[in-house]
Amino acid sequence: MHISLIGTVHAENGMANVRTLGSILDHLQPEVIYAEIPPGTLPNYLDSSHGNLESAAVAHYRVSHLVDVVPVDLEKPSDDFFHESSEMLAFPQISRQIMMSKLKWSNANATNEIRL
Repeated sequence: MHISLIGTVHAENGMANVRTLGSILDHLQPEVIYAEIPPGTLPNYLDSSHGNLESAAVAHYRVSHLVDVVPVDLEKPSDDFFHESSEMLAFPQISRQIMMSKLKWSNANATNEIRL
């Protein structure tokens, strides 16, 4: 069994873009993708009308690959969730550190893969 974890941002930003994520998916060739979305949004996610980086890359990948997409988020997160998230990201230094760690991970090579 081979499990890969891909962390993304929800909008294109530099090397975090549909093409790069698509290349990662093409390289890994997953049979299952667990998506950070509520179950009710799965149809829009699958046809790319969800409107974010991940859904566009997954929709493109699904054109030529048989893959199951499994939603793994709550149907509707609590209002506190969004309030606490916006407070955390309001601090520029923290937001910058999060973005830099995501970019470093996306630019990493296969050594970050975990094989079971």
